[in-house]
Amino acid sequence: YLSGMYSASSKGNVLLVATEADYVYAFDADTYQQIWGGPYLPAGEAAVPAGSGFDLTCGNITPSVGITGTPVIDPTPNAYPNPVIYFVTKSVDGAKIYHQRLHAVDTVTGAEVFGGPVEITTPVGSPLGFDPLIHNQRSGLVLTYDGSGNPQIYIAWASHCDSGAFHGWMMKYTVSAGLLNGLASNYLLTTQATGGEGGIWMGGGAAAADSSSNGNLFVATGNGSYDGVTNFAQSLLKLNSNLAVVDWYTPNDWNCRDGINGNSNCPADKDLGSGGVVLLNVPGGVPEAVAAGKDGEIYVTYQANLGHLDPLAPPLNFAPPANCTAGPFNPSLWPNDIAQCFGGIVAPLSGAAGSRATPAFWNNTLYTAGAGDALRSFPLSSTTVGTFNPSGAVATSPTSFAYPGSTAVVSWNGSDPGTGVVWTLQTNGWKSIPPSNAILRAFAAVPNAGTLTQLYQSTAGPGVVKFQVPTVANGKVFVGGQGFSGTGTEGQVYVYGLCPCN
Repeated sequence: YLSGMYSASSKGNVLLVATEADYVYAFDADTYQQIWGGPYLPAGEAAVPAGSGFDLTCGNITPSVGITGTPVIDPTPNAYPNPVIYFVTKSVDGAKIYHQRLHAVDTVTGAEVFGGPVEITTPVGSPLGFDPLIHNQRSGLVLTYDGSGNPQIYIAWASHCDSGAFHGWMMKYTVSAGLLNGLASNYLLTTQATGGEGGIWMGGGAAAADSSSNGNLFVATGNGSYDGVTNFAQSLLKLNSNLAVVDWYTPNDWNCRDGINGNSNCPADKDLGSGGVVLLNVPGGVPEAVAAGKDGEIYVTYQANLGHLDPLAPPLNFAPPANCTAGPFNPSLWPNDIAQCFGGIVAPLSGAAGSRATPAFWNNTLYTAGAGDALRSFPLSSTTVGTFNPSGAVATSPTSFAYPGSTAVVSWNGSDPGTGVVWTLQTNGWKSIPPSNAILRAFAAVPNAGTLTQLYQSTAGPGVVKFQVPTVANGKVFVGGQGFSGTGTEGQVYVYGLCPCN
């Protein structure tokens, strides 16, 4: 969503929509008329077919994989007069050669700019090759600026359904002298040499940046190898603007999260990096970073000292209850201690539970809606600086969000905290075939209220895919829909407005 673009729309408000068919559209956000739109593929190419019998056998995204990671928009006129949207397409040509490309597009006209798009290939000097077929660009793109105000675009990858010999990748592309550089200027491999996996998934969330100018980036990684040297799976990573690992935190049960054969306490696929990362400033304290994974534990770390491998020994044979560094800060363990860890997502640890979304931090309160759990709010403690009250408020409805839970989005009028609203989207989706109705819910964001009161619930909604996030702007909520095959609703955007009441 962009506002203030009076040359492009009736009131200056524009909605940008990207699809898994590698199409991108711009709509007037008030009249809903299309401004521009179409495919961003060379002739003879198409989005990659996915499902049984196709080269992408994973049915995670169907029937095709095109643009998955949320685009990012540069609203400044530093590099180009109009705002520029950056996105990554995935496609296949007639010779069965697979492509991923970074596009830079003028949001007013829809035209490619900066000489784009550029083909994403293995960075110079990388010990491993980048495979555009098996690597899944799920995480949202990130934009920062260098010291001269030039855009820096960061792109991250994991895989499709843990398939293939994949690794966690992140690449940095820059714009300079009016051109989008054709090769990544810097890169990160989360696992190298004999290591593997360590994908950057984060429920589709983007890396968190601590500054818009050459900021550090914070990402969480999934299942895979860890040694604290060249392999950093199951970790919260702090990267500098050139993607070098400058700090990290790894739970002491990282190997249990990968699964240990014969140990029923350690089932496979308990990624730390299944959910997004939130950065926050603590009144009277120091900046912190929050991450949560599939085990439902919420890790609160110090941005300046993440702690490396947790120094506490895991429980014998990883027997329940799951070990969680109790916090608050223990001076005797510094700098290897974290601020706090608590079981913030209360759901069975078996199956598709835990965090698969990005929490929201607003008005000194953390909001999270885990898979199999209710929406919960955790205010900062009034007695121990830098920790949350783990017995926070719980939403009165619904009793739980089915897989994959929901990313929480907070809106308010900008001056009165009493106007805060927490928005969630109950998708009940995995492959979403056929798609199910998604329910949009709104809750009053009142810290220390005991319960989170539901203000609104839609009667029906678009059939959406997992990890969809509502966009809230100017009194409206926009939700991209998968639609229902054969009904004429395919690919619709649903718009919710203010109710016609007092």
